[in-house]
Amino acid sequence: MLKVRTAQETFASMMQEQIAPGLRTLGFIGSGQVFSLPEPGQFAQVGFQKSTYSDSSAVRFTLNVSVVQHAAWTDATRQQPYLPTKPSPSVVDGSPFWQVRVGRLL
Repeated sequence: MLKVRTAQETFASMMQEQIAPGLRTLGFIGSGQVFSLPEPGQFAQVGFQKSTYSDSSAVRFTLNVSVVQHAAWTDATRQQPYLPTKPSPSVVDGSPFWQVRVGRLL
């Protein structure tokens, strides 16, 4: 009997079998839904963000891209100590960095 995969399972498989290997061939490191490009002096990241409206029948997602200089992030974390040690590509923390969703890039 053929097992029908949920949209969530299909998304996870796509990330693991297609997206992650493709990004790694471009020099990115990471896993899951967050990948970074090792660049001296800056965080250059992409993050896949699933919609809260996703369910077993459909996964809606977008791709967030962010770049922030290490020095700017260090300054931001001094002023706002609750910030994580590195920025997230999917969350705008109100700090001085560039972040955009893929739809705005196209």
